[in-house]
Amino acid sequence: MSENRTDAQRLLDKQKKAIRRHRKDNEKLARFLRGVLIVCAAVILINTVRLSLDGGGLSLSKIVSNLFNREYVIEDNATSYESEVYTELTKTLKTGTDEEKAEAVAKAFVSEYFTWSNKGGNWQVGGLQYIYGSKYKAFEEWSRWNYYADLDLYITQYGSKNLAEVTSITVDVNAHQVDDFTMVENDEELTWTCYQTDLSWTYSGSAAESLPAEARFLIVDHDGRFEIAEFYDMDSVRAWEAEYGNG
Repeated sequence: MSENRTDAQRLLDKQKKAIRRHRKDNEKLARFLRGVLIVCAAVILINTVRLSLDGGGLSLSKIVSNLFNREYVIEDNATSYESEVYTELTKTLKTGTDEEKAEAVAKAFVSEYFTWSNKGGNWQVGGLQYIYGSKYKAFEEWSRWNYYADLDLYITQYGSKNLAEVTSITVDVNAHQVDDFTMVENDEELTWTCYQTDLSWTYSGSAAESLPAEARFLIVDHDGRFEIAEFYDMDSVRAWEAEYGNG
């Protein structure tokens, strides 16, 4: 019996030694992995600093901030020209005057709203983020029954990628401040500083010949965020001015 207990004790001691050995091995492995992580983090940090210094201060954060802004977003399926206009908008929001910001917003709206080549149907109205907040829903509905009314038909006929795509925008009249814009929301009269600009644009693709190609925009400073309050096709503007004069 005593001999059996001794053998059992010896076996238990071996097991304890094996457990301690495994623990030490695991601790070594954990220390090694922590070291690898620290080295990787240091390499990433060094490369980021090097990119910032060697690239004229063009760090990753600066690259992102140069391309994107906090006020508006770029569509996932944006065309190359939409991306170009959006990048211009981001730059203008940082350094431009209020007139230039209003103009840049109008251009960004045109590039998104009037482009059909990246739309899946008349349910996908572009540029809505640039419309004045309380008019968003009504404008979206109006667009589906007007400018986007035949989009589904044209997609079936030509394929969406072959449809109209805004490829250039011309500023015919630079943005300038006009009379304040007043609207009523929840029985409250609100008045905003307003800017006006006239734009014209060109398309590539099919079914573009019958689409609008020039308009006048009224952009308001809505608590620091520039939004389109109204816009009119230039044929209507010219007809109005011919009858009633400018203003």
